[in-house]
Amino acid sequence: MKLRITPLFPVKRFAAMAAACVMLVSVAACGSKSDSGATVNPGEAIISVNNTEPQSPLVPADTNEMGGGKVIRYLFEGLVSYDVNGKQHLEVAKSITPNDDASQFTIVINDGWKFTNGEAVTASSFADAWSYAANVKHAMKQASRMSIIKGYDELQDPNVSDDAKLSGLEVKDDHTLVVTLNHSDSVFPVQLAHQSFFPLPSVAYKDIKAFGKNPIGNGPYKLKSWDVSKSITVVKNPDYKGSRTVKNGGIEFRVYTDEDSAYADVLAGNLDVLDAVPPSAVKTFRTAKNVTAYSQAGSTYQGFVIPERLDHFGFDEEGQLRRQAISMAINRKQIVDKVFSNTKTVATDFTSPLVPEYSKDLKGAANLEYNPEEAKKLWAQANKVSPWSGDFKIAYNADGSHKAWVDAVANQIKNTLGINAEGDSYPTFSDIRDRVTDRTIATAFRSGWMLDYPSAEDYLTPLYSSASADGHGSNDGDYKSPKFDQELADALSQTDESKRTAALQEAQETLLQDLLDSGAISGSTVVIWDYAPLLFDEDFASFLFYPVDGSPASFTSFKLDKVTVNGLSCQTLQVTTPEEVSAYLASIGYDAGGFGYVEITYDEDKAQAAATEHYTDENGKNYPLLAFSFTYTATQADGSQVKGSFTDNYYLDE
Repeated sequence: MKLRITPLFPVKRFAAMAAACVMLVSVAACGSKSDSGATVNPGEAIISVNNTEPQSPLVPADTNEMGGGKVIRYLFEGLVSYDVNGKQHLEVAKSITPNDDASQFTIVINDGWKFTNGEAVTASSFADAWSYAANVKHAMKQASRMSIIKGYDELQDPNVSDDAKLSGLEVKDDHTLVVTLNHSDSVFPVQLAHQSFFPLPSVAYKDIKAFGKNPIGNGPYKLKSWDVSKSITVVKNPDYKGSRTVKNGGIEFRVYTDEDSAYADVLAGNLDVLDAVPPSAVKTFRTAKNVTAYSQAGSTYQGFVIPERLDHFGFDEEGQLRRQAISMAINRKQIVDKVFSNTKTVATDFTSPLVPEYSKDLKGAANLEYNPEEAKKLWAQANKVSPWSGDFKIAYNADGSHKAWVDAVANQIKNTLGINAEGDSYPTFSDIRDRVTDRTIATAFRSGWMLDYPSAEDYLTPLYSSASADGHGSNDGDYKSPKFDQELADALSQTDESKRTAALQEAQETLLQDLLDSGAISGSTVVIWDYAPLLFDEDFASFLFYPVDGSPASFTSFKLDKVTVNGLSCQTLQVTTPEEVSAYLASIGYDAGGFGYVEITYDEDKAQAAATEHYTDENGKNYPLLAFSFTYTATQADGSQVKGSFTDNYYLDE
């Protein structure tokens, strides 16, 4: 299934804490006090910060949310890191050297790095962790991060051995790792800062879930305790060798289900750091007593996802019209002004103003601008395709500061489009993430992202690439676009920074066009076609596609992207060209032109079992209907491409 993420606004954040986030509020004090009231040296103090309960055990490659990510960033260290100014530092890596076309990298490991259990950090510590993450048998949420490495596709075979390794990783010795990529990627050394590329000790593979509950890392801190749903405490690792200087005794990550409560604890002196200001305090936090307020530009964004599987939101004409209408119904500036008191900025693309590839002038950016009249027009067009029914809901977690902006967005959609739109609250972040992860959520849902390293690639690959879909990464709506994938790959192969920037911006324009570029629909007439089933024979069917005589528009090419029967995937083969079909039609006296002949293999028994509708003949006999659904890409005479889908029902007469 494909989806579209509608970006709302990049979030401003305090950038001085790795993996800390939106807005930082902290108690201003030279020292801290112990539980007994005695003054503690700042270098020994345990600093309390807010957090949410991690969704999963603390395994770097199996964590794609901030509750766990915040902690992992302090427990582990990778080959490289970035400071608050975006400067890269070599950490475990002594050097990272590319070949001429950046398709292979030789990584030399520094001496002296150890995990907190005393095990040495070697080249195998990285190679084994990356292979484990990539192997489909282990179902790691960040698996797609490894898709750039040669051998990844082979590890996606469901029959692969659970100890199979990435063929693109060669451990020369304890200090040397050679990485061969699937294609050139000049950004690979930057990507290595991501937590999925952190090393693991050998003990991790004995029981990965047990390890995640008591992780052993090589970072500036080590785990002291984890009281589920209450707090996680980490303490200073005296053996840490990296560039991140530790100036306290540890960090206590306290779980809050309500940000107003967390802010109240800051005001009372019971919480040292709060990384997000609740909407109730955005007008007053800067002047609150006993609080030092920080507000700086950051690289976090908020938006929401509308899955294609939802009624009326398929990847077809109706779905795209509705996505664009909803996007244009949202007054982002008003929400930034009124809800957030200008502590956020309005989105103009799918990245952040802090990355070098950011742009305000992408083709299709008008889809992110408030335009209520155009929104109404597009919604009306969609209703002509299929009348709207039901409610539009945006799911969010109540233990974060999302209710105010979600309600504001829903209210704007309701008022502009005249439909019932509302927020849908889940008690905790884990509750909603579990539904998103297992693909059982039945509404739109709020989405957010925090940059891991200073490159637009860290937004585009994990959130929108096909490799990150289907539970292999953070593409939670399973958006899949071969065009976007190719543009992204082409961009990353560019070693020239200016050319890479231009190519990444072009890839973003594809995302905006898939949301539905207003110019792409206004001048286009949707083709009218016909198709006829030629043969049904148990698990096989064939169809002939051709335009209806007198159609106002026609395609010069027509390709089926996907065919399902009652929602079940099929194997398809388009075996003839339009010209061949045209010749065939001419031979029988039909000269309207042709599209193609398609053979379909499907499982008839499973398709009938999955049927949701039935047909009753005049004799009262009941047949399960076979709903053949076709998704296509076609080219019109002017060279423009049109995507769409259609469904037709058949029953098999015994």
